[in-house]
Amino acid sequence: MDKNNSSWIKLQAKTLPGYAYGSVQPALVARVSSRIVEQKVQQRVNSALTAIFASRPFDRGQVHFVDAAGTSLLPLLVESYYRAHGGIRCPVYPWQHLMTLGSKSPALWENALLVIHYWSPDMAKELILWSQSTIELLLRHPQQERQVLTSQTAALDQLRRKFQTHGCQGINTVHLLRKAAQLGVRASNYINQIYRLGDGCHARLFRSTVTCKTSGIGIDIARRKSHTGEVLTGHGIPVPTFLVVTTAEEALQAAQTIGYPLVIKPDDTDGGIGVNAGISTEEQFLKSYAEARNLSQKVLVQQFVRGLDYRITVVEGKVVKVILRHPGGVRGDGHSTVTELMAIVQASPRHQAEHLANGRFSIDLDHEALDLLAEAGLTPESVPAEGIFLPLRRKANVSTGGEQVLIDPTRLHPDNLLLACRCAAVLRLNIAGVDLLLEDGARSWLEGGGVVLEVNGIPQIGGEGSLEPFEQILRETLPELGRIEVHLLISEAERSEPELQEIARKLAKELRCSGYSTRSRVYYEKSILSQNHANGAQAARLLLNEPLLDRALCCLSASEVVEHGLPTNHITSLRILPDGPEGKNKKTLRVC
Repeated sequence: MDKNNSSWIKLQAKTLPGYAYGSVQPALVARVSSRIVEQKVQQRVNSALTAIFASRPFDRGQVHFVDAAGTSLLPLLVESYYRAHGGIRCPVYPWQHLMTLGSKSPALWENALLVIHYWSPDMAKELILWSQSTIELLLRHPQQERQVLTSQTAALDQLRRKFQTHGCQGINTVHLLRKAAQLGVRASNYINQIYRLGDGCHARLFRSTVTCKTSGIGIDIARRKSHTGEVLTGHGIPVPTFLVVTTAEEALQAAQTIGYPLVIKPDDTDGGIGVNAGISTEEQFLKSYAEARNLSQKVLVQQFVRGLDYRITVVEGKVVKVILRHPGGVRGDGHSTVTELMAIVQASPRHQAEHLANGRFSIDLDHEALDLLAEAGLTPESVPAEGIFLPLRRKANVSTGGEQVLIDPTRLHPDNLLLACRCAAVLRLNIAGVDLLLEDGARSWLEGGGVVLEVNGIPQIGGEGSLEPFEQILRETLPELGRIEVHLLISEAERSEPELQEIARKLAKELRCSGYSTRSRVYYEKSILSQNHANGAQAARLLLNEPLLDRALCCLSASEVVEHGLPTNHITSLRILPDGPEGKNKKTLRVC
């Protein structure tokens, strides 16, 4: 990739399949020459770029590259590159390595070797060129800034649509992979939104919050609310009284048996879809039943239980996150109508971003909201008293406008935490989201009352307040954070393959490595696993993907390391065979 006709930034870049200069994700390496600009010019361009990204948030954590007092264009290039990933759900982790290479003219130009992370090589190349061209146009045409912003925003939107499939399908996966990068865990796409985290026998496969160690039987049970209820009841775990029905007549009979108020749920949907709670009339009941029946062959008619709605996330038998959920609604201020209060809610950044993404608000004055207002004797023009909260949804899911508050697990009684852990254990789930309804979270359910509403086998962890639960998931599910011993042997390219194989065999035995790779072969114990590889870097990556491997020796030439990068982001030891006349092996140490 070469873009040398620029008058402000000149760029030669390539993506390495592996890692370099301390990167924790695959590296894009670029030789960059850029002009030095006045501070006010840098600030103007930075403000213009910020306007492009304002409605396309990208979580960069605490990483910022632009120095407000600087005069360099390189930080703008890097910042723009990473922020251009916003909206694609790409797990690229912001990081850079910058090595100054000297100046053509100290007053005008700076030259550097720039190393940044990428996730998709094709996407990375196009986004770095988009960043370069955007900065270039803003510098060339300061008087046409609005037109430049319009055209470049449209170009970026087109790139995002083009590369949408290169991102992750769920927000769980994005957070998990970015946290993995932050912790130095090697991650790669396994197949079809399934990701491999770690090396060798310590690697695990993830699809959202499902791992290769998750019980398939447990997931199957959790998919059906009726099965979950029956299994939990069989273990003495409290659940609301429920009956399973398939016709309106059966539903009405169940309603008479259990008694109002009631909850209607499709048996096999997630995310609160089709769930209606607090139903108190037959008209509401039949309407809710019809909605649920359209979504599922079986419908649960369930006892309505009042209490506080907690989602407790359990990982490997430990509680890692607790949130308290509230249904969507408005809070009175003593002078605004319900309609005006709803407008205030919808103007929040969360709901504006939601509307931008989906074209609608998750909470509005729709039929459900109007029904709840009518039940409270109110209308959209009513003025609630200050501090009074009016729920306008019958369920507390975020997808329906609900609010979530992160709770310190120590605020819940140990019996309640144990109850959640038991639910996960009963269903044999290593990761689970347990929904508890409690009168008072600080009191034991044995005294204050409480029931288990559902157990989610693929829980949405979310990012409310902290991404710490994702770190706990990785630490609990990945032995040694996915790392094994990886030893690297650097040789000159001219050494023959048979000679290299013999050296590697002896060294692997000395280091007690169960597997090793050479320029063209991958070995495990005394067997050849694969052969005829394009280069030693490819062979090394295949070796580290081997699930039986506990220690590895990877043999690469100096030129292969420079051309392809390192096979993993952590190396236990490095050995260099006697160097050739050009000293290539010593130069390789710079990449390592």
